[in-house]
Amino acid sequence: FIDMLIVFVIYKLCMLISDKNYKISILITFVIDSILIITKFIVTRPQVFTYLFVLLIFFCLEFYIKNKSKKILLFLPIISLLQINFHASMWWLLIVFMIPYLFDGYNISFFCKDLYSKFPIIVAIIFMFIFALINPYGVEALKYVFNSYGVSYINNYVAEMRPLNINDIMGKFIFIVVILIYLIYVLGSRKKIKVRYLLLLLGTTYMSF
Repeated sequence: FIDMLIVFVIYKLCMLISDKNYKISILITFVIDSILIITKFIVTRPQVFTYLFVLLIFFCLEFYIKNKSKKILLFLPIISLLQINFHASMWWLLIVFMIPYLFDGYNISFFCKDLYSKFPIIVAIIFMFIFALINPYGVEALKYVFNSYGVSYINNYVAEMRPLNINDIMGKFIFIVVILIYLIYVLGSRKKIKVRYLLLLLGTTYMSF
């Protein structure tokens, strides 16, 4: 059921970003969801909710930029509330993925720009922090990732907390995927890249490795 929601949001996000390019949206949605299933990321664990919530964050921000509709940003604190209660350790990921949207839209040479106000996004982030406190553990839920990251006991049992290992199958797979994405950007892009997309690309590459 969650995977069906993920597929739906990926498709809607692709349609939004590609100006309703049906063919490319179907293709990307199929490829991304196939990778999630093949690599066994769609499992009965809290992470599946995080995939959905991160996609919803992207959709809300892109919808705001494209349609200049501030109302869509009202969903961000609600997503924050759900994230902290479904998968608290990854709550900060929502904020991290929103940072590039605060640096985009300025007149920078060699980059394609979208003009939009950053203030509504900043206000939404503030309310996301407030809503995140509505959980059984309060501030402790927000501090969890800082208290647990790098702890050897946790790293031994939670594979996602370990650094990427190019010698194992998953490490090779992720490395190939990252290289393919860069090749698509370099060979397939005919337009200037947007600042937020470049920052997201570099940031997620860094986090992957």
